[in-house]
Amino acid sequence: MRQKIYDDAHRDQVRANKRAWYQAHREQENAKARERYRAKMDQLKLA
Repeated sequence: MRQKIYDDAHRDQVRANKRAWYQAHREQENAKARERYRAKMDQLKLA
């Protein structure tokens, strides 16, 4: 029984870690996309 409790706790921990990693990664991607978008808009304004 103790093993099962440990496995559940470990699974939850792994899940939390994955969620944190994906969130950070997505924020980076969004920031990059915003930069590209802003650069494109600036080019259009200059044209």
